[in-house]
Amino acid sequence: MTRADQMTVAHLIEYMSARGHEIDLYILSGHEPIEVDASRWLSSRCRVVSITHKSRLRSLLDAGLAAVRGAPLQIGYFWSKRQAKALAEGFSTRNYDIAYVYYIRSAQIFIEALRLAERGSFRGASVLGMQLSQALNTRRMVERMHRRSDRLIYGIESSHLRRFEANIWQHFDRVVLIGKKDQDELSQVSREIGHPEPSNVFLCAHGVDIDEFRPDNSEINKEATLVFSGVMRTNTNVHAITWFAKHVWPRVKTAFPDAQLDVVGRQPSADVRALAQLPGITVTGEVASTADYIRKATVCINPMQVGAGMQNKLLEYLAMGKATVATALANEGIGAVSGRDLMIADTAEQFAEKTIELLGNEARRSELGRNARTFVQNSWSWEAQFRLLEDEFIRLSAAKR
Repeated sequence: MTRADQMTVAHLIEYMSARGHEIDLYILSGHEPIEVDASRWLSSRCRVVSITHKSRLRSLLDAGLAAVRGAPLQIGYFWSKRQAKALAEGFSTRNYDIAYVYYIRSAQIFIEALRLAERGSFRGASVLGMQLSQALNTRRMVERMHRRSDRLIYGIESSHLRRFEANIWQHFDRVVLIGKKDQDELSQVSREIGHPEPSNVFLCAHGVDIDEFRPDNSEINKEATLVFSGVMRTNTNVHAITWFAKHVWPRVKTAFPDAQLDVVGRQPSADVRALAQLPGITVTGEVASTADYIRKATVCINPMQVGAGMQNKLLEYLAMGKATVATALANEGIGAVSGRDLMIADTAEQFAEKTIELLGNEARRSELGRNARTFVQNSWSWEAQFRLLEDEFIRLSAAKR
């Protein structure tokens, strides 16, 4: 459980289990095996853990078939008839109040499970944790990606996702989205395709572990040190840090010749690994704790240029009371106040200017850090967000009964 989506689900399980709810978890496991400790943890908190295995080759073949049929690649990649059968058996043998389907990639499996189950065996409420508009996400990638092949692939995927998202929400009692921007995109896409606008959207974002990610200024490096963290094979992160390294980092190095940039995260792509050849840049790969690196940073950065939803890394920076420079897009799903909780910069010139300003002003860094921590404590703990989701689950369950 190392990626942002995995950790979100893990925190939700932790919260719901602690609140006394019974949880059955249906997982599609691919080429990354579930670690023993993670398996034990899940078994201690879930009544049932049903794991369906699917090879990478099978996933790639199914993605290709989906494309031929005009469906999104990711829907085919994560499709599993065996998982649908396992879920159908659960519907037929257990009395569920809520079916929570995480991401649109699992939506077709839920629909197939309903078809396969005994008629009327599932009487609960269905909730699609769409989280973000993948149509918006891929459209932004098309606009920003440099490689022609990337633009072509994401352009096709974006077209397919628009049709898919405009239809899929109608199969669920509720659709959970992180923010208003994603809701607006879903409404616009539905209108353009001729479907009704969604009337079942529930806005509920993620949180951050404010105990793990807490301020500790005892280990801040004396040198000017920047940190960017995340899974370094995802296109959004690769694009962000390579953009920063090319357009912003040389200006920072001119102002602070001893400045260091730590690029922290697992599975760095070839483009990211190549950044280690530039003066002052370290690419760590997977580390035991990203919090240890964030803790030592003078300034944290989030130069995201593409994507949608919300940025967990930004919440982690803010929770640790770090002075942070981020793009408006990175802050889109979080809503921190520019100038109070963090600094917003969208162009290379602005990003360099704000970063250099903070590196040279300890008092300003401290002020932003204090405000950032207060902002997260008030609005962005896991408990604050999941209590909203739990309340909605209870309302839906009561309405079904």
